[in-house]
Amino acid sequence: MALFNFSQQEIRNDGLWRYLPQRPKAWFVLGWLIFSWALLTQIPVHWGAKALTHGTGLGLSGLTGSAFNGRAANASASINGKQYPLGALTWQFKWGSIFTLKPCLAITTSLARQEFNGDVCVGVGNRLSLHNVELGLPLVVVKDLIPLNVDGYVSGTVKLLEVSDQQLRKIDASLSWSEARAFNGSSWMEMGAFGINAAHVQDAINLKVVSLQGPIDADLDVNLAHVGGAQIKGNLEMAKSFIDATNAAGLLVMLGQEEKLENGRVRYAVDTNL
Repeated sequence: MALFNFSQQEIRNDGLWRYLPQRPKAWFVLGWLIFSWALLTQIPVHWGAKALTHGTGLGLSGLTGSAFNGRAANASASINGKQYPLGALTWQFKWGSIFTLKPCLAITTSLARQEFNGDVCVGVGNRLSLHNVELGLPLVVVKDLIPLNVDGYVSGTVKLLEVSDQQLRKIDASLSWSEARAFNGSSWMEMGAFGINAAHVQDAINLKVVSLQGPIDADLDVNLAHVGGAQIKGNLEMAKSFIDATNAAGLLVMLGQEEKLENGRVRYAVDTNL
């Protein structure tokens, strides 16, 4: 079946021009749309990078591509005055956001054992927000945000994260902490895996931490204040043999009061500030 059903006589007499817009106004609009699209797609990549980095704490270098579809060989983010490497970063403008006050980009980053895939929106007042982000990173990357000597790998979904003037303002995330371990003063304790729900409360980030697998049963609320420090409340339960094998007694007694249970288990009622 032919895509266009034009007779040979029609083509000889009028050509295909008779099937295109005949009014000058229609031609003007069509030409303007084509010109605008060509112009927009050729805007230098540095313009797009400037929009991304202005007042947001994001740093980009090694730029290629265009303002609406670009790549940075190296990227970093500044949060609460600390620099965090992101690796290579690519972005693509989301044209559906062009009519809002928060234009958005689909962004992907890649670094060793570190990944990020989601939408980043730039708003008024130097606001940078993240939406529906899938991420994974070693905990050591953000160790300066956590006043605890812990390690492992964090992955999951960030539904919303908002940074304004390089300060974290909002967060809503569901994460998992695998390969979890903590330093007890003399050695590292292997603790298994935990689930973490992160939410923003007044002047702090609240982390709800529960056990997924491993030797420790945890049910903790951790509040990380923007000005620094942490408040931890909840319960920890584990076998006495685990405490002895890991020399953890000194650390645990600093966190809360010990309560001996049946079957060789111990519970700690945690209520401490770090």
